[in-house]
Amino acid sequence: MPDRIQYFGDQRIRAGKGEALEEQLGSPEGMHLLGTAVMGLNPVGVVDLAGLRKILHRYAHQQMFAHELGVICEAHMHASTGHARELIDLDQKASVLWTEGPLRDASRHVGRVQLRKLKPLKGQKLVQKYLEAIQSGEATASHAVVYGLVLALYSIPLRQGLSHYGQQTFDGFITAGVRRLGLDTGVADELHRELCAGLPAAIEQALGNNGQGIKLLA
Repeated sequence: MPDRIQYFGDQRIRAGKGEALEEQLGSPEGMHLLGTAVMGLNPVGVVDLAGLRKILHRYAHQQMFAHELGVICEAHMHASTGHARELIDLDQKASVLWTEGPLRDASRHVGRVQLRKLKPLKGQKLVQKYLEAIQSGEATASHAVVYGLVLALYSIPLRQGLSHYGQQTFDGFITAGVRRLGLDTGVADELHRELCAGLPAAIEQALGNNGQGIKLLA
């Protein structure tokens, strides 16, 4: 599959050049897990390319653009300001993003995998309180919240992190759908371009609403 162009603000870099970012934010495998869960919940609607395109665009506009990017922004804000209580509260509210069992489990699994990268930072009070909340069941380790936390702790520019999140998530969902339907890689690249076309505007909107992730969930 040819390298896909990644959009980081006004910069365009090839996916193969983003190795440092991959090391900090993780590989696409977690997002492939989410994508597989989504495809598994829609055995009737996803039987051909038209059905796959429909569910992907619905996810992009009704889920990621409308909610997830805003949650990442708010998690980033709370983590950057050391507000552990607010981060835990956001985690509780963000859990409603994934109501189906397989999706909820996949989200938590991806979040917990990401949290393992924070082991060198476990001494930080914010990280410690969040991990304690997860262990007690007060927080769920929602992947979008954890992602925003990781961006803040590793000082990764928020716009760049959001772009990476969107593209990797789309890649995971598309790969799961294409594999399921036995489509060729050219279709995957076409779908990826379609979905990513709306990503820059959605990111700018999320950044403009930064701090309103809870309102976006209402």
